[in-house]
Amino acid sequence: MSTVKFSKHDKLKELQATIYLETKISLTQQQLLDMSVDILSKNIELVICEISKGGKIIDKEHQNEIFSLISDWGVGTEDSSETIDEVLYG
Repeated sequence: MSTVKFSKHDKLKELQATIYLETKISLTQQQLLDMSVDILSKNIELVICEISKGGKIIDKEHQNEIFSLISDWGVGTEDSSETIDEVLYG
């Protein structure tokens, strides 16, 4: 066991209280921290994304929503950007 400096004691207490109110299960701060590390290790890609992209994480629901907006304009539209440029700029 090692000692780690931790600055978010108020947030930890708030999480502890919220979990108790929602589940009626009382967790110690140590249990909550251990559980947090376990959850983070299962979702390491979120941590990496948070670190590498400035915290802009798109969850699966929003990814699917964005992908649903993509549509195929059909055959013959592969050069549509060139056609648009030609119309606009001559």
